[in-house]
Amino acid sequence: CELRVTGTNNPIAGSTINLNSSTAWFFLPNIRPSVVSANYLSLVRVSGAAAVAGSNCRLDQFANGSVIIPQAPSFTPLQVFSGPNFLGASANLAIYTYYNTLAALGAMSRNISSFKLKRGYACTFAQNADGTGASKNYVAQDGDLEIGVMATNLDHQCSFVRVIPWRWTGKKGWAGAVNSIVNPSWSYDWDNVTTSTLDSEYVPMRHDLNWDAYANINNKQKSTQVLGFNEPDSTAQANMTVASAIAQWPNLVASGLRLGAPA
Repeated sequence: CELRVTGTNNPIAGSTINLNSSTAWFFLPNIRPSVVSANYLSLVRVSGAAAVAGSNCRLDQFANGSVIIPQAPSFTPLQVFSGPNFLGASANLAIYTYYNTLAALGAMSRNISSFKLKRGYACTFAQNADGTGASKNYVAQDGDLEIGVMATNLDHQCSFVRVIPWRWTGKKGWAGAVNSIVNPSWSYDWDNVTTSTLDSEYVPMRHDLNWDAYANINNKQKSTQVLGFNEPDSTAQANMTVASAIAQWPNLVASGLRLGAPA
């Protein structure tokens, strides 16, 4: 169920909003998350307890506004099955974990045939433990996603799975440090050391062969995308050969994020 309050000035004055189910989402489509955090989150309860972002709920961007989702970081949004059409053995997978070892995936290693992904999350499946080989990224943006039969090149072949919380980022972006006058929904800065804010998603980039560490990307949270090398055909930019870029590509797909190719 959903509750949407479209006001922009003190829209829930004198109210208490009770979210008693993980599917009871509260939308404030015209108020940015930082404002919600400062002024309105204290009026929200999650199963009777005060709402605390990052503890018993999520507070995320929703285009130019916000959404409060009553789900703790321990929520497991992905359920995988060994058989087609959600049959056979199953396992519930959590966010940000690298499921890329036999110990992590257990009986589901190279044994996933179907899955259910909860709304508000993205996941990546890949053949190889480092994220290479055939792979596919799925986004459950507008509702739960159920895939009854995996693609032929992934069916019972996945040894890499990663789940990421989705952000409903608006179109307006900015190249460089976030400009408060522009107030963008996302930004990138040709590097990968910054982090997302409540109001703006940060898109990390591996600029060239040496800058900056891949670990900064692979450990990133609250980012859903990553950009590849910047203008590798330019001597003034990444200055990489095709062979060099291809050789480095596995270090980027290892993040499990949606990956933008060089341009």
